[in-house]
Amino acid sequence: MGNSIGQIADAMGVSYKTIANSCTRIRGKLGFADVKELVRHAVERRFRGTGFG
Repeated sequence: MGNSIGQIADAMGVSYKTIANSCTRIRGKLGFADVKELVRHAVERRFRGTGFG
């Protein structure tokens, strides 16, 4: 569906662990059980043009 955590980390110049930790914190704050729910939420918001703000 998108880039792997490793690819995202490389593109941003940060470690794999930094991106993985960020995903975990975001999932916790939004109440998502897994990465699939987080990705689904992000894709739906982007397609609706509402962004993340």
